[in-house]
Amino acid sequence: MVRKVACIDRSNLNQKYQAERLILKIAFEDILSDFKNIIFREKVELEKNENFKQIIPYVVLQNNQNDIAIYQRRGNEQRLHGLWSAGFGGHIEDFEFKNNQDVQKLFIKSAIRELQEEFSDKEWFDLKFEGVINEELTKVGRTHIALVFSAMVNNDLFEPSREIEQIKWITIDESKNYQKELWSDMAIELIINNRNN
Repeated sequence: MVRKVACIDRSNLNQKYQAERLILKIAFEDILSDFKNIIFREKVELEKNENFKQIIPYVVLQNNQNDIAIYQRRGNEQRLHGLWSAGFGGHIEDFEFKNNQDVQKLFIKSAIRELQEEFSDKEWFDLKFEGVINEELTKVGRTHIALVFSAMVNNDLFEPSREIEQIKWITIDESKNYQKELWSDMAIELIINNRNN
């Protein structure tokens, strides 16, 4: 089966999102017009085509003690194996998109689907949009852009999945002791900045 995922042609992506290392606090409503020109293309082709950015909802989970969830990377993205991640999420797939659907609902629906697959299908996740991160420093970054959300969860509901066998709940300060993927460092920085403003 051919897997088609949401992306945006760089020529249709506002230059403000294409900085080499971007951590942008912005309201959800303010990005929607910038991301309305999404298209769906084969994932295999997009992984090597830097003319497109795959749009990834990327969710940082927190519990009632303000700890964050991290896990060691496994699964499909070989380039990130062994690194720790604070982000749960994945591609927006074409089966999720309905004609004339607004992109805000699509992004949220896709983020929640990923959380329910990877973390738990026992609860509904209340997402808070934090902003956008982008980096052009890694091969993964040059073909992806992240819409960062946070969500408060009950950490007792975690169940292992194919990609996430073990999860740790740590403080944001403790996260500095883990070798993380670049996006996780950037997403944590975005959340800290948002909390301090």
